[in-house]
Amino acid sequence: MTEKLILIGTHGHYIHALLFDPEKKTLRMGTRFGETSRDPSWLTAHPTLSDVIYANGHVYGKVFALRVTDKEGTLEVMSEAQSGGAGPTHIAVHPQAGIVIAHYKTGNVTTLAISPTGEFLTTMSRGGINSSPTSNFDPLQHFSALPATPDFAFHPRQEAPHAHQVVIHPQSGDVFAPDLGSNVVWRLRWDVTKRELLPVSAGALTGFSPGDGPRHLVFHPDGKYVYTLCELSSDIVIHSLDKPSFPIARHSILPSFDRYPASPRAEQMLASEIVLIPSPSGGEMLLIASNRDSPNPDGDALALFTVSSDNPGQISPAQHQFVFGAGKHLRGVAANKEGKWVCVTSRNPGDVVMYERVGDGSQLREVARTSLGRIMTPVCPLWIE
Repeated sequence: MTEKLILIGTHGHYIHALLFDPEKKTLRMGTRFGETSRDPSWLTAHPTLSDVIYANGHVYGKVFALRVTDKEGTLEVMSEAQSGGAGPTHIAVHPQAGIVIAHYKTGNVTTLAISPTGEFLTTMSRGGINSSPTSNFDPLQHFSALPATPDFAFHPRQEAPHAHQVVIHPQSGDVFAPDLGSNVVWRLRWDVTKRELLPVSAGALTGFSPGDGPRHLVFHPDGKYVYTLCELSSDIVIHSLDKPSFPIARHSILPSFDRYPASPRAEQMLASEIVLIPSPSGGEMLLIASNRDSPNPDGDALALFTVSSDNPGQISPAQHQFVFGAGKHLRGVAANKEGKWVCVTSRNPGDVVMYERVGDGSQLREVARTSLGRIMTPVCPLWIE
């Protein structure tokens, strides 16, 4: 059976390649690539060009178009550009706008046009300066800090907009941007005439509790339901798009050890990633959320939920809801296309762990592990398929 290639973004200087053998259930190192910028912490695949990916350079505000040149994961730079903000943290590919970039530090969302072969149309020479991105949505003009009350202490990380992700809606093509600082998920639409992203009137997902801090989200395949992972509260908040201002449910992703008794423990938790994986048998889908920095001696937990086939707005804890052992400071979670294999990155101590979905598809079993070490700090796995 052919090995499967996984690229690993890091909080360091390199993008690493790993090869997973599904038959032998082994992980081995491929190449490593260090010609981007500090902290290539998010990797995104081009939707139709299987050998093209995009990477951020979080520290210096850059983005890179890269080509995968062989089965060992060797990369080459096709083009690079300034991202148009500080702290580019997430990238998505839009069918009309090009790449869409969320910036944590400045909070804005920008776009860069790309060519049919995947390069940026607005580019820069290595070390040079490029012109501005195509468009810029700045949530600061809509921002209003939540006031402190006797029942609510202002959260220090909600002092300004902090866009954390951009996700393309599977049917409409609208861009949804969770904003941890504004406590909102913005809904943006590409205006073909103006060539810019504009907010959809009354389209933002709201109704989050003070201090939730929306970080990442996933859509149900029907496009009607949204599952948002809130970094600061470690809750999943579910919305139906026909009532974007009224969440229909919320679920904690914390094990009881981290929730009870009430203590500062829960404030130490920082939710990180959420993925929705189809069932191999066509049954209930599996929703996985990862958390960081638990004082639990067993390490951080993956929280598993099943999604009702009849009512996607309803999720239930899986029979074995929590999976421990991947490590500390869990960051990335990614499944391959068929949904059988789940790759998890643990920044501390630098492990990459492979799980197989077993039983009815709602259970995970560890089958392989390798360590990149603390200095390599793996955070984002991307399957190249």
